[in-house]
Amino acid sequence: MVALVLSKRARKDLARVPSYIAEKARLWIAEVREGGLQRAQANAKWKDESKEGRLRRVRAIWLSREYRLFYDVKQEIPVVVTVLEVNRHDYKKIERRYR
Repeated sequence: MVALVLSKRARKDLARVPSYIAEKARLWIAEVREGGLQRAQANAKWKDESKEGRLRRVRAIWLSREYRLFYDVKQEIPVVVTVLEVNRHDYKKIERRYR
């Protein structure tokens, strides 16, 4: 079972990004809620990747060449997936936020 939480920043980001990006993010969120995180991670269209260095606790999926959806997974019961933000992937700025 997966509990999915949208952070305040992620909700704001989804309101600001182009509509096609917001729609792809909603599709990923729906897939995680319905089929579970492992099924979404196995789906090649999302290009799910783990980060390295300071961002090693954060994972990201590709919504387009520019936009990423960043999320964090807490291995509890139920597994908690927190969508942190959706943006043009500026890793320097993201590293400062999620140290």
